[in-house]
Amino acid sequence: MTPLKIYTADVSFYEGYIANLAAEAAAGFAPAIDRLIAHTPRFQISKPEQIPAAQPDADDARWVYAREHGFDDWPCFVEQLEKINSGAVEEPFIAFIHACEEGNTQQVWQGLDRHPDLVTYNCSTHKTPLHSTATLEVAHILIQAGTPLTTETPLAGGTALVHALVWGWTDIAELIAEHDASPANLRVAAGLGRIELLKTMFSTDSSLKQQARQGRAFYRGNYGWFPWTPTGDDQEILDEGLIYAACNGRVEAMDFLLSQGANPNGKAYETTALLRATWKGQRQAVDWLLDHGANINATGWLGGHAQGATAIHIAASQGDRALVEHLVARGADLTLRDLLYNGTPDGWAKQYKHDELAQYLYEQQQARN
Repeated sequence: MTPLKIYTADVSFYEGYIANLAAEAAAGFAPAIDRLIAHTPRFQISKPEQIPAAQPDADDARWVYAREHGFDDWPCFVEQLEKINSGAVEEPFIAFIHACEEGNTQQVWQGLDRHPDLVTYNCSTHKTPLHSTATLEVAHILIQAGTPLTTETPLAGGTALVHALVWGWTDIAELIAEHDASPANLRVAAGLGRIELLKTMFSTDSSLKQQARQGRAFYRGNYGWFPWTPTGDDQEILDEGLIYAACNGRVEAMDFLLSQGANPNGKAYETTALLRATWKGQRQAVDWLLDHGANINATGWLGGHAQGATAIHIAASQGDRALVEHLVARGADLTLRDLLYNGTPDGWAKQYKHDELAQYLYEQQQARN
């Protein structure tokens, strides 16, 4: 396996990842356990089921990050970071990956001019440059430069296409799919709105084919999201497809999935189609879901930063006044509190510095009392 490229020379950046890896392994999350067995000396002869009881800790996880980056141990990795910080060692990938993230096309071109191979690597976040950009022009540049399109990271099925669909970067997803639609499962077909491909996911008796199920281990856009493992249940696969379609505004695909049994209130990785459509401002998808029985006050998660939130919490945090007003008109409860911060929608708007929107929500709440 090619070593990961260093994402940043700031050693503190890695501590959150290290803590998450140790906690997930202790909780029995299989991908985290596999990484510890592969790289940590005290677990190399262990069976996966033995790891949680052994109470893996941050020191164990540090071995993983050191060795995944190609170093013998954590002190060697830290020494390399110090050399980069002092200027003794040049690591051009760091500036390049951040340029990709920031959409700095000039710096991306400059990096590739000096080091054409930069497009081929995964970095500390387990993402390739194409996974990391939300900018269509940068995605064009990376594809033209030969970035791999079928790399699956950090979990099976996690191609750059799937990553773009998870984030609702619909234009980038469409660009990538012009070249390669791997893993071409049900959720990819739904997110791209490819009805003919969706139809191929079903047998004549309407049961799901294996193609619909393949490559579903990947589910999180970044490592801060909680651990989750797909069950392979047909309903879960259909509902996940609806989530992908809603996030990317694919109403025709939503119609088709509903006809096949998708549930407008269904969940995958604790999120719902309504939360994802609201997050991306997909007004048509939001209305479709509400018109087809989605509970406007249903709670769910959005990655790791929103737990037990409703659609109007999400819209308020986005500062989307038009969508907030629409959800209010459709009867959203303005008094519900999320599970993570115990905040009402007006509190979320205020937290994200949308003060006028916060005042509007507060006044609407008072008017209902």
